[in-house]
Amino acid sequence: LLTNAKVMKFPQDTVVLQQGIINNYLYRVKSGSFRVMKQKTESEKPLLVHVLEHGAIFGEMSFLGKEPTSASIVSNSNQAELWVLEI
Repeated sequence: LLTNAKVMKFPQDTVVLQQGIINNYLYRVKSGSFRVMKQKTESEKPLLVHVLEHGAIFGEMSFLGKEPTSASIVSNSNQAELWVLEI
């Protein structure tokens, strides 16, 4: 699958995937790290729930289930890289 994926670089603190949207992509961390941030309500400050590092995959639950994303993903390091696959 990764042969069809594009490599994308993100500056630090870039929102890669926003909580609550329908996602059409599958992501795998190539380098750097990404924060998983979750908000219970729009007025609440997002909470850090996990950090994704090399090899981690995300976006699959929303992608496969066609449900809104359950968390936001934010780049945690400068020039963090992802393999991004649109299916």
